[in-house]
Amino acid sequence: MTVGIVLATLNGGAFLAEQLRSIASQTTDDWVLIVTDDGSTDATPDIVARFSAQHPGKVHWVAGPQRGLAANFLHGLRQVPTMATHVAFSDQDDVWHPEKLAAALNQLNGIRGPALYCGTRTICDEHLTPTGRTTAPGYGCTFANALVQNVASGNATVLNRDAIDLLNASDPHGIVFHDWWSYQLITGAGGTVVFDPTPYIFYRQHKNNQVGAAQGFAAWINRFRRVQNRTFARVLEAHHDALDRNAALLTPVNRALSTRFRILRTSRLMPWHPLPVHRQTAFGQCALRISLFLGWGQTRGPADYGSRNASCDLYKGRIR
Repeated sequence: MTVGIVLATLNGGAFLAEQLRSIASQTTDDWVLIVTDDGSTDATPDIVARFSAQHPGKVHWVAGPQRGLAANFLHGLRQVPTMATHVAFSDQDDVWHPEKLAAALNQLNGIRGPALYCGTRTICDEHLTPTGRTTAPGYGCTFANALVQNVASGNATVLNRDAIDLLNASDPHGIVFHDWWSYQLITGAGGTVVFDPTPYIFYRQHKNNQVGAAQGFAAWINRFRRVQNRTFARVLEAHHDALDRNAALLTPVNRALSTRFRILRTSRLMPWHPLPVHRQTAFGQCALRISLFLGWGQTRGPADYGSRNASCDLYKGRIR
């Protein structure tokens, strides 16, 4: 089984070499690396060139679209050779355990139809000193959850061939997060999500993270502000627009669920109305209900989500 690894880069020279070494150290050595670069001006090209020389024929450098992180990853996905049976997304600043790819392939083995593997991660400081770990979801990884929350973090995501083909057949214009879009589309199409509670990634936190672990009290305050100022609503709207355009790829049941939730979200949900969607904790579900009732799930007007995605400043923190 050949694994295509899509590594999106942009001025990642500070930590990139460590991540590349961890890729080379995988117990599964049948991999091909697609580096899609969004215009790096630091040492990134030189670091990749040296790594490519050490692994001839296994590294492919492509120019990214320079329209934001999500567009860069999905551009890289389209460059993966057809011989690849799986694809793993890779950030430029993490470090993988040697068994990371093997564990994903083992859990995806035998699953028919689109499937997505994801899991927990060890949170580290910039020197890779562990400071905690992300948590596993408490409820099912379903489309009802994917509509309002992302639990499939991109740096832990591995896709099978059916999932790759599904994503490449979609029109993702305007989406803000490639990993959340993958989670939404695969569950919406009736696919399978496998969540591994064992962490196989050192998830490095540093001052230049585009998306961080978002833990602690300060992170909760920032999340609250993003909900209150309707940044969260604009992200929902951008992804919902994409789901509407790709409705033919969803199952009839999930297509109806998406439509129902959109109607409820934009009409100010009454507190006693049953929610057709769910977050992964009781607190999160309560917060979602309150925000919808207060109208924070609605946008104030039309917006160009494509341009927001270009600079990735529509939403700076992971939606959880």
